[in-house]
Amino acid sequence: MQKLLALTAVLLVASLLLGCGKAQDKPAPATAEQQEQKPAPKPEPAEEPAETAEAPEEEAASEEPAEPLGECPDTKVEALDSSSDSYKASGPFDLAAMTVAKAQSSKEGARVKVFISNKDFTVTQMANTFVSPIKNKDEAILVISFSNGKDKVVIGEYDPANGYGKPFWVSAEVRVLGTTGKGTDISFGAKEGKAVILDMKDGKICGTFDLTGSLGSAKGTFTADLEVK
Repeated sequence: MQKLLALTAVLLVASLLLGCGKAQDKPAPATAEQQEQKPAPKPEPAEEPAETAEAPEEEAASEEPAEPLGECPDTKVEALDSSSDSYKASGPFDLAAMTVAKAQSSKEGARVKVFISNKDFTVTQMANTFVSPIKNKDEAILVISFSNGKDKVVIGEYDPANGYGKPFWVSAEVRVLGTTGKGTDISFGAKEGKAVILDMKDGKICGTFDLTGSLGSAKGTFTADLEVK
């Protein structure tokens, strides 16, 4: 009986030892802290920003140079005469010195006056019909007036015989000191000849004239700056 109990005890101990060995082979379950400490996922590579097209640089607006006049003559008064006493009392005049030409456009381009003088007056002074800039006997201003009815003055031939207010009409006068010493305008009353505007653009005008009337005559050429009133 004692041997049987001893054998049973030995078998029981052996069984316990075998069970302990298998229990040690099993890994311990992961704790909650270990489960939370999972490796972070690898970040996805950032997308390269799309290339933006560069806006084309605006080309600087280039101002076109003013177009030059066509074939234009120099300013020259070849002939100037009047039967007026005021003209005779104010002369003689050096026609070779009459090279100062200026012009003014008014009435929205329906009238253009060309002034030719032997003194460098401003166009405002020469266009003033109330106060004459002439202070000396040898000074003179020749005025060639172009008008085209209700239309603008354009390049072309103008005839004094067309009449005042009519298309392509031209007239001429000369301003001198006169007998009063305050300045006098002498209209030629031109009925013969013609005046031609050869070119007119970009603030310039040029042409020729050969006009004769009962009180005077004038012949010559001009190229002048054209001011708009």
